[in-house]
Amino acid sequence: MIEKWVTLAYNGRWYAWLQGKFDVAEQMLSKAIKRGEKGLGKEDMATLESTSMLARVLRDSGRWKVAEIQFMQVVETQKVKLGADHADTITSTCGLASTNLKQGRLKMAEKLLVEVMKNHKAKLGADHATTLGSMNELASTYQHQGKWKEAETLFVELIGISKSKLGADHPDTLTSRANLASIYCDQGHSKEAENLDANLASIWRVQGRRTDALRLMSDCAMARKRILGAGHPDTQLSLAAVAEWSY
Repeated sequence: MIEKWVTLAYNGRWYAWLQGKFDVAEQMLSKAIKRGEKGLGKEDMATLESTSMLARVLRDSGRWKVAEIQFMQVVETQKVKLGADHADTITSTCGLASTNLKQGRLKMAEKLLVEVMKNHKAKLGADHATTLGSMNELASTYQHQGKWKEAETLFVELIGISKSKLGADHPDTLTSRANLASIYCDQGHSKEAENLDANLASIWRVQGRRTDALRLMSDCAMARKRILGAGHPDTQLSLAAVAEWSY
């Protein structure tokens, strides 16, 4: 009976969370957790699910430190009861990583995301959408720390899988290409960045994203003019595209 009540409260909180009613969700979950701990125990699955959901509510309402504490408690218990590679444990570890990112603790977030990506690859496969998401998160974390080579390697892998799985023109593939171009720029690899930017701009134009395409091609033309010179064929091609797309 208690487990059923906790589950119903959990579902109600989920609905409130989806509506952005964080205060309502927090109140419902707190009650569910107290009742679950008393009747089922702290390590019961229903209690853990409610605690994990409470951590997400706290995180999404900007209370990152409190959310981190909740996530840590859940992850530690789930690793013992379910194993580090269980789906619920991985989800909670992702949540813990996100609270560290929000607080600027990139090194800890990186450590957690490496674990998450490894488990996702092993359990779901390298080309699963969830795995690709964790790869992207880890690559971005590398980039924010200035770990260009690690970020580049991961984004290149991510683009390859995304092209094969989703297609070269899929938004996720294009976003990864844009991120890779940014990394090339950060490393001073201007030529590689220019080529990616020019190709991406052309794809965006075909997809109807004309404003984004024109902005990116303009940036590419300016970069090529600065690096290659105004008379270089690549510069001329970019300038011609900007002129044509402006009308």
